[in-house]
Amino acid sequence: MMGKQNCPSNLCVSSPETAEQPSVSVEDELTSGEQVSATCAVSHSCPSDLPQVTWSHQGSHSGPSQPQDHGQWKLTSYSLTFTPSREDHNTRLNCTADFKGKTVTGYKTLTVKYPPYNVKVVTGPPVKENESVTLTCSSDSNPPATSYEWFSLNKTLVAKGSSYQLMKVSRHTEAISCTAINTEGRNSSKPHQINVLYPPFNVKVVTGPPVKENDSVTLTCSSDSNPPATNYEWFSLNKSLLAKGSSYQLVKVFRDTEAISCTAINTEGRNSSDPQKLDILYPPDIKNESSCQSVSSTVCVCIVDSNPPSEVKWFGPNFSKTFLSSRTEIKESLSIFTLKGWLGFPDTVQCVATNSVGSSSITLKTTQNGETSHPGFYNTMSQVVCHYESTL
Repeated sequence: MMGKQNCPSNLCVSSPETAEQPSVSVEDELTSGEQVSATCAVSHSCPSDLPQVTWSHQGSHSGPSQPQDHGQWKLTSYSLTFTPSREDHNTRLNCTADFKGKTVTGYKTLTVKYPPYNVKVVTGPPVKENESVTLTCSSDSNPPATSYEWFSLNKTLVAKGSSYQLMKVSRHTEAISCTAINTEGRNSSKPHQINVLYPPFNVKVVTGPPVKENDSVTLTCSSDSNPPATNYEWFSLNKSLLAKGSSYQLVKVFRDTEAISCTAINTEGRNSSDPQKLDILYPPDIKNESSCQSVSSTVCVCIVDSNPPSEVKWFGPNFSKTFLSSRTEIKESLSIFTLKGWLGFPDTVQCVATNSVGSSSITLKTTQNGETSHPGFYNTMSQVVCHYESTL
């Protein structure tokens, strides 16, 4: 170490070769968010030519203090008032003095206390449904967390301790959160959903909007599973395998196309949908059993098969008059429209059925003495209704 310079104090210039490392002082243990002051003592030999001092931390600077003799040296102090955070823990607080040619740095490693943060529920690998799982709570804090609490999704306390065991998990097990506690405070994790593996369920055939007869349709198979289903199979109503893949195309559909089911498969198992009947649109088909009979009065029946259901209008000869049905019965795609006659009822009536796909009509002849206008007509109206209900 060199001695004090021999020159007038107001003329001397500090010699860079004589620069010593600054001494940084700060409390041994700081608290995150609480303001604190640090000092930096710089040794120099020339009060008239002080070094440039900078701090590595933002804050409020003050100094230099009045130089004090320190043996053959002068000692000048600089202070920094700052607010430490958890990011400052185990970092250096540097004080740098620039002696116009030589830079020297002193430091103090900070110890900062702070409450838990980055709290997480650690679950490990996925767990199969109906098996047990042990959850652990992790966090970063100083000092380390010493207490832990576990909460259900509705904030009910379910357990205490750094770990929590669920004996039997299911796809419906609710998300769980944990809270870590130390001397500085407490903090909670976000609700954590356990990764539970289960086979497909709620399997459905998705058909999309109704499709017209003779058009093509693509069916898709949907399901809820973990992991997602990777294989699918398609079956007819008699359980015959039709195709494989997440979708199945029928090039040409008809009103009597059978119901179809799909099976979804993942690593945990397989499950099937209910048979799905396609919604096929087709124009009205007026059945041959549509007829009139006359006993004490005339009763006409128009039996229509269509999808969507048809509207029926009754007309007299040459469309001269319009009549309203006295009764309508609808069961699935079959509709039975009844028209009751009166004195002077015309010899023929026309049934015109219409839906969004098309229309159809039939002319019915009314008769007398209990005879019918069609040889296939049943003896009573109830027989007609029962016959078609039994075919649906």
